[in-house]
Amino acid sequence: MSKIYVFSGTTEGKLISRALSKASIYHTVFVATEYGKLVMDPSEYADIKEGRMDADDMEKLFTESTPKYVIDATHPYAVEVTKNIRKSCEKAGVIESYVRVVRRCENTNEYEHAVSCADAIEKLKSTDGNILLTTGVKTLPEYMAQEEIKDRIYARILPSVESLNIALNTGIKPGHIIAQEGPFSTQSNEALISQYDIKVLVTKNSGDRGGFKEKIEAALNKNIKVIVIDQESVDEGISVEEAIMLATGRCDVSLEVIVAGIGVGNIDSLTVGVKKAIEKADLLIGASRMVSFGKELNPRAKIVCEYDAFKIAEAIEMYKPKNPVVLMSGDTGFHSGAAKAGKVLEEKGYEVVLMPGISSISYFSSLIGWEYENIISLHGQDNDLAKIPNLESFFAILSGPEDIKKVTSVLNNDWEVAVGYNLGYEDSSVDISRCSEVKEYDEKGLYVMAARKV
Repeated sequence: MSKIYVFSGTTEGKLISRALSKASIYHTVFVATEYGKLVMDPSEYADIKEGRMDADDMEKLFTESTPKYVIDATHPYAVEVTKNIRKSCEKAGVIESYVRVVRRCENTNEYEHAVSCADAIEKLKSTDGNILLTTGVKTLPEYMAQEEIKDRIYARILPSVESLNIALNTGIKPGHIIAQEGPFSTQSNEALISQYDIKVLVTKNSGDRGGFKEKIEAALNKNIKVIVIDQESVDEGISVEEAIMLATGRCDVSLEVIVAGIGVGNIDSLTVGVKKAIEKADLLIGASRMVSFGKELNPRAKIVCEYDAFKIAEAIEMYKPKNPVVLMSGDTGFHSGAAKAGKVLEEKGYEVVLMPGISSISYFSSLIGWEYENIISLHGQDNDLAKIPNLESFFAILSGPEDIKKVTSVLNNDWEVAVGYNLGYEDSSVDISRCSEVKEYDEKGLYVMAARKV
């Protein structure tokens, strides 16, 4: 069997492995750390090998197996690793199998350039205020060895045991360690800058998929100094899309589409995950009520008001986004259009990620203090009305105020009834009364109700 080896540690490596698995192509992925293994997509077609390999290990592997492709998708700044992979391919006589995946990097005069870590350190000595390092944990010891700047340094590192141990061994204050996993939106970077009163950002020019753009935008928005360490050299190579085309015969990056539930109607009800997804999105799709959240949280994203599953897919195909998010009401797994949208998007070849929100039933239950066991739906049909006489309590999803009358018509005054209107909005209301005292509702809006025998 022809061997395909992927040396990963980046988003590109993950995308290539995902595409190979989707094409039912067996391959081996090499990652240096346990964290690198955790972020990979598990698959029967992907054999994930954890642990650092030296040049001799690589040469032996390539000599014994004669690989079809050796795909180098390591980080742009992992210069020594790339040299070892290339040199090992040459010694094993398989250099024609070597493929270097490169990341496009932006260049601008809006920040100060440094040619190395040492150069960045010299530039930092002439600055004031707190410093945010986003250059990885490996070079942290070099910065912390500088008396002039060490007490001002805050380091954002990966939340792995190895990274934390390296950081702590440098003598950095525990409160100056920011252990977080990306991707990071412009807004989340801005929040970090504000939280730690950062005056200088140090980053590498890690390109589109490295979150470079979002870091620069945040720094410029917060009016702080930026020092960018440029790559020592720009490797010759091909894009991740070209690598996938070469290895699979088709260009399938499996674009990830997030289908997110927005909760009950206000930003405060959004989960942290959904909020981050909205902030990072470059395309937000949903009914007008849903995308209103997007306009507030992420005014830079393209907004498309559409809720039909097929038209959602058409919008993604038209705008070709990198980070599309489809917004659905409530919980994506609870009487939601997410299932249909997800099915259509998967048929189009997209990788669908469901992110649930808070359902109206869950939120309503918290407001009235009643547990929910039986849930009926009158949303577009009356079939569930026949179930009510056999229940002791229930929650009901309604299409409108007319459904309240339908439900109360099959109850008697032994029932206590709660009605929620436009939950989560400024004009929301909750009324609890005996069945005979339920008031008439005629306002258009979102209704939910509950009833129990007393």
